[in-house]
Amino acid sequence: MAVLRKINPHLQESVARASVQLKRIKSFTKPWFGSFNSNNDNHVTAWPLFEMDIEECIRNANGRTEQELIIEDQPMSYTIMRSTLQVRCKYLFPF
Repeated sequence: MAVLRKINPHLQESVARASVQLKRIKSFTKPWFGSFNSNNDNHVTAWPLFEMDIEECIRNANGRTEQELIIEDQPMSYTIMRSTLQVRCKYLFPF
């Protein structure tokens, strides 16, 4: 998003409106067989694989990373579907 803002602030605003701010990543898996941490009601708890607080990482980065990725006190980390991004770019940059 920070790069989009440098290219064209209108494009960055349009993409930000169409996307969801990414604050945390959590990844889990379920065992293929047997049970892990089962509650005897056929409910199997997933195993945590990875967890990362994106906002915290950006704010703790300091230096140029923090300066580039925090704009107006908002970390510039978003998720967007590729097709949605392509449509936004197409309307702002017609060829």
